Amino acid sequence: MNLPNVAVLMATYNGERYLKEQINSVLSQENVNVYLYIRDDRSSDSTVSIINEYRQKTDQVFLLDTATDQLRTTKNFYSIVRDIDLTEIDYIAYCDQDDIWLANKLAMAVKA
Repeated sequence: MNLPNVAVLMATYNGERYLKEQINSVLSQENVNVYLYIRDDRSSDSTVSIINEYRQKTDQVFLLDTATDQLRTTKNFYSIVRDIDLTEIDYIAYCDQDDIWLANKLAMAVKA
């Protein structure tokens, strides 16, 4: 069975407190292939280090170039869509850095 490819877009800024739990919940999605694309908005905490830890563990996490100026949320998400290759992606999902997703969140969204 071919599972749908879902690009999950995350804009981060000083999110170290919740980031690991959110990334784990995204990577634990069932019945979809997940690719997590993250652009950091010039965090001053350990957000980028945490993302890099995940990049070393899996090929599902991508850290895009850090914003040269603070983009804020909307422009950050727009810049991610603009800068990634979506040719093999079936769906796009947006997530906040402090969300926690149930394991079936994306599968249910795709089904709907």
